[in-house]
Amino acid sequence: GGGSDRAYSVCQTLDGGYIIAGSTSSYGAGGTDVLLYKADSQGNYVWSRTFGGSMNDKGSSVFQTSDGGYIVTGYTSSFGSGDLDVWLIKTDGNGQSCNDYTTDGNCSESSNKWVRAFGASGSDYGNAVYECSDGGYIVTGKSARNPSILLIKTDSNGNQEWDDVYGSSVSDGGYHVEQTGDSGILLIGKENVNGNTNLTLIKVDMDGNIELHNNTF
Repeated sequence: GGGSDRAYSVCQTLDGGYIIAGSTSSYGAGGTDVLLYKADSQGNYVWSRTFGGSMNDKGSSVFQTSDGGYIVTGYTSSFGSGDLDVWLIKTDGNGQSCNDYTTDGNCSESSNKWVRAFGASGSDYGNAVYECSDGGYIVTGKSARNPSILLIKTDSNGNQEWDDVYGSSVSDGGYHVEQTGDSGILLIGKENVNGNTNLTLIKVDMDGNIELHNNTF
């Protein structure tokens, strides 16, 4: 479009096409909105969706879920309780979700479409999302707390089960997360160590308890 449109995450879909998450100021409700863009196997446009309000909202990561829908994380400054809140959007296979972007994200539609916001005062945002074997979701990103590598675990309906922060300082952040073969959670990010920015590797169990933490890279 005529504004600023950006992509931050892509994954191949079950039909051989691609799903892209990013942000757009060309379309949507105002400011920048979350952009979800579906392409076929040749990269041709199939559909696109926007989510957001009058302020700036961004999609940082997208993952196709086991039911054929999509889970998107990023941030919202249009909704929630802080300057920026972690935004978690669950859509069906056509990219449709709830139109209720309130703090709790409840809506009367089916359970495969919902929106949730997480955070307090300050800026909290999601950088990566992954579907767990129990049907829930894990999100990593950055918290306004100290330390600030954020990890959130939800159930299959996006209700928070727990959250925790890891690292050494307010400048730390998580950038990738996935579930391991032993049902643990592995995340990577950056961590301030003695004034230097290091790569950090953290493994926790399904309750968020640290099993491995290496920030010497």
